[in-house]
Amino acid sequence: MKTSQRHAPNIISRPGVRSAPRPLSFVRVPTARARRVLQDSRACSSHARCHLRHFERCCTTPRKSTVRAAPRKSTVSTDGFIQGEPSKEYIDPAVAYQYLARTQAAACKGRRTIAFARLSTFGVANDLNSAVKALHIANARLSQLVFLPPDGADISRLNLASRPNVSHPWHWLPDQPLSDVLNLSACHRHLLEHNRSWLERVAAEGLTSRLQSALPFVTRLLNFNWRQGAYLRQVPVKFRTQGMLWWWSVLSTYLVRPAGQLASRLEHSPALKGLPLPWRLDMSERALNFRSRTDITLFDVGLHVRMGDACGANAIPQASRLCVRTLREALQRVELRPNSTVFLATDSDAIVESVAGIRREWPALRIYHLSLTRAKYDSQTRIERRVHSDRAQILSEALLDMAFLSLSRRIVGAMIGNLPRLALQLRVRSTYNYTALDSRAWCTRTACKLPGFRVSDGV
Repeated sequence: MKTSQRHAPNIISRPGVRSAPRPLSFVRVPTARARRVLQDSRACSSHARCHLRHFERCCTTPRKSTVRAAPRKSTVSTDGFIQGEPSKEYIDPAVAYQYLARTQAAACKGRRTIAFARLSTFGVANDLNSAVKALHIANARLSQLVFLPPDGADISRLNLASRPNVSHPWHWLPDQPLSDVLNLSACHRHLLEHNRSWLERVAAEGLTSRLQSALPFVTRLLNFNWRQGAYLRQVPVKFRTQGMLWWWSVLSTYLVRPAGQLASRLEHSPALKGLPLPWRLDMSERALNFRSRTDITLFDVGLHVRMGDACGANAIPQASRLCVRTLREALQRVELRPNSTVFLATDSDAIVESVAGIRREWPALRIYHLSLTRAKYDSQTRIERRVHSDRAQILSEALLDMAFLSLSRRIVGAMIGNLPRLALQLRVRSTYNYTALDSRAWCTRTACKLPGFRVSDGV
């Protein structure tokens, strides 16, 4: 199945074979108001104060469930998960970007609704996926999203050289503005420019009633449980047939946008020296532009093998981790042609060193990886909680790995981790093709720990 076909996104179970579609169906709420809502998703604006978990009562009522999910005790195929309606016409993601821009890029004035979300303090991909979820919730509540630094308790666990503030709120980017990695809303930029002292007080004190009354905006602070996933009913009506993964890809590619000094550092990173020169010359237009054409791929397989503090020799065993500890074992899970191209993303020097042995057995198999030292990732302690003077370098390495993984026809990795999931989301596709090394389906939660899920928990 080619990504250029004009159908709604489908996730296939094996190369070239389409699984049976699972259509999603909805019924109208029997009121004239609800019928108008179904005709125009923007009609939900009068219901913006509805609690997110009951958002379907504001717009539509699902017939049985919003997502065709496997029963909790059953397993989901490790070769993909079907969502969306393949019989429906594929929607150009540019339409969805325009939809998001109407809310997030609108002029910040009048009674504009602002949703504040604190940045999390975990790994790079984990933090970025949390930011994507915050954008999803803010959009469902018709609010502009503004990011705040983590709270004091979270910051104290990080052993940082300098404390995050509203100008530099993310611990992985301590000396550069957040706009170097995320596409900020109009209200976020407005508050930084015109109401910085007020924003600093909100970051320090929270949204007190006194602070809320100081400005004309309608404000709220977002809080969400890592166990709670997203619901298809929260997706704008016009995009629901495309499926949750398609929508999550739109959110990810709208929000994550390397720019400024960070983009320059990525384009000229010494870690790229092991890759063929033509790819390096096209970094800004292809690898780092996540909205670029999705029918262009550089690799047959993008493989992520996580070791480090999760599965490495010094890692503390975790029952929820189904680790794959050798490159050979990971490759055996994938259907490869003798001359396939593989991009390998890993935090283990030992995994990279084993590439030589694989090449001797399969000389036509081409395996590429970044040229970097990975010893810093081998520890019992989470890397974000260790003292680092090179946090920006760790960020750059993670973004480069995800960028090249996203340019693969099939992405392979453990879905409990955020890095392979975010790489899957960083290209909007008509066909999503992945292999879960831990037999878990892609999800929108912080960690996809269950082989199946309940509809009540979200995707």
